[in-house]
Amino acid sequence: MSASFPPPSAHPDPYAGQSGPYAGPPAVGAPTSYGAPAAYGAPSPYGASAAYGASSAFGTSPMPAPRAAGMNLWLAGGLGVVIGGLLGVLLAWLLPMLFFMVLGFGAFGPVDGPMTSPSRVDVAADGSVSGEALAQALMDSGWYEDMTCPATPKVATDVTAICTGTDGFMDLRVVVVFRGDSGSFSVADLFE
Repeated sequence: MSASFPPPSAHPDPYAGQSGPYAGPPAVGAPTSYGAPAAYGAPSPYGASAAYGASSAFGTSPMPAPRAAGMNLWLAGGLGVVIGGLLGVLLAWLLPMLFFMVLGFGAFGPVDGPMTSPSRVDVAADGSVSGEALAQALMDSGWYEDMTCPATPKVATDVTAICTGTDGFMDLRVVVVFRGDSGSFSVADLFE
């Protein structure tokens, strides 16, 4: 099955009816105003026409540069989108974290003095600690408010007391663990 095409002579001449220097293409081999052959493939006055890379009367013809080996453009674009997306997510996560961890500590309102972790309470001569003294030591740190603590009859290593109060926003329990008989202690918050 072959398609039937009209013969080339059936096509209209695009240069018909024109006159002047642009009336139509010159005949093959006819001299132009510059004296060179009119079309490709016509005999040259300088010798045979040379293909790219072949020798001619003037040396070798320039060869087109080979395509540089590299990454597929679609692959490179896809990698750029993935890497850009990961960097965007990382920055969207990292910048707020830096703000709240480094810059934002003082941004949540004034605090009376520097906030320190509670770590010591005065012990009575008999080795006991009153509930009021322990509650006041916790509130002096600036982390806790409205604390109430039970009295501790004998302070020693790993003796605990559970105090109740707030941190200014929510109710919590604070576990106080004494680290010896000198009144040093650590705390752990238990949010309700």
